[in-house]
Amino acid sequence: MYRKSLVYGIGWIVAICLFLSCSDEKTDGPQPLGVTFPEAVQAALNHYFPDQVPSSAEELNDEEEGISRYMVVYDSYSYIVVNERGEWQQVGSALSPLPAAFQEEYAAQFQTVAQERPGDEPHLLTRAAYGITIGFGEGDQFAFAENSGVLLGYERLGYDITELVPSEIYSFVDAVFAEYPVSNVLVPVDKEFSYRLYWKEGFCISFDTLNQWVVAEGTGDAYLPSSFLASLPDEVKEMMTTDEIVRVERRIEPETIQYYVEATGGHGFGISMDNPNRPIHFPTEAIDAFIGTYFGIDPTPKKTVYSSSTQDFRVCLPNGFDFVLNEAGEWLEVDGNGTPLSAMKQSIIEENILQQAEAEYQTTITYVRKEADQLVLRDEAGNAYIYKDNAFQLLKGIWEPKVKAYRSIRQHYPEDLDATFIYYSPDEGIIYQLGNGEKVRFDGQGNIL
Repeated sequence: MYRKSLVYGIGWIVAICLFLSCSDEKTDGPQPLGVTFPEAVQAALNHYFPDQVPSSAEELNDEEEGISRYMVVYDSYSYIVVNERGEWQQVGSALSPLPAAFQEEYAAQFQTVAQERPGDEPHLLTRAAYGITIGFGEGDQFAFAENSGVLLGYERLGYDITELVPSEIYSFVDAVFAEYPVSNVLVPVDKEFSYRLYWKEGFCISFDTLNQWVVAEGTGDAYLPSSFLASLPDEVKEMMTTDEIVRVERRIEPETIQYYVEATGGHGFGISMDNPNRPIHFPTEAIDAFIGTYFGIDPTPKKTVYSSSTQDFRVCLPNGFDFVLNEAGEWLEVDGNGTPLSAMKQSIIEENILQQAEAEYQTTITYVRKEADQLVLRDEAGNAYIYKDNAFQLLKGIWEPKVKAYRSIRQHYPEDLDATFIYYSPDEGIIYQLGNGEKVRFDGQGNIL
């Protein structure tokens, strides 16, 4: 899950230098070291350590990268790690300044470090997925882009990512990027973010101060991995026309979550959706006004239940009626649970519609639901009467067993607002527990026993 840095402290630098320098007899030339350097490696050593002869060297096989690396130690208690292409990976110097060639190449970065730590001599330079880090052999390292002296933040060092980031970040990374070990963990200078994680595959994720990811982006020519794209909401994925996604930004507001997706070539889109964790606004005044207008009873006692899936409120009254309102206070559904809608103080729909349905089908309507362009009326048998364009359509049916049992509880125990659903099995039936602890049982079809 996390790629370990090569060296963590001055003590390690000294130990490595002592161990490798004593492992072979010191003689001039590369051959006594037991390692023959590729031409690119030798050129790098000559450039960074001119006029110095290695005291020891070791070839490091990197199975993950598929290339060889070489750790080369000098008598000055300095060392360098170079890959077979001649690209330096890390350089350390325990008792002397880092080689002049590095200080010249990264002059802007070293100048910033000198301003941040005046009088202290850096001992460690490490290649990172975002650029380089400069450190003092212990503690967090100063992080920079390859060609800029602007401080990005502080690289955190450790053997296990669980030690480096909060549990919320680790859980997200473990679930979404299990196939991709983290290369670098950065604590940005920008206080808008808490952490920024980098991968050698060429992408990074930024987290806000609440440890929620807010920006995922590819670096260079890299696209975001399919495992991350698969973790996005279905509404976002449905709008994607390519998997060559280079950046996704997520803005979390109290009421909404906004996604901005950028694909290769600069193409992209934005989408906003309700925040499932948004604050719940109970329409208390609207509920009480509805009770007074349509039932003419005191608004207490009552039971109000919020449904997170439908984001509406079901209100249960001691007269056996239920009704549903949305957050705006608009009614969506009224159920008499066996009591005719005509018993309401004021009809919730036009009286002629209710009278027409009952007269035409010789039934009693106890339920109504308001939909976009129609009304759905139902009787005690469960038959539905769809009213649209001044006409009815009959859809024969029955109440679903659990709904039927619930309506029966509300009909026979209307004042017991503490009755609770306990158990359901198609074979064993349904159990409700009343507020006094008594259990009421129903068969698998919702019929009271």
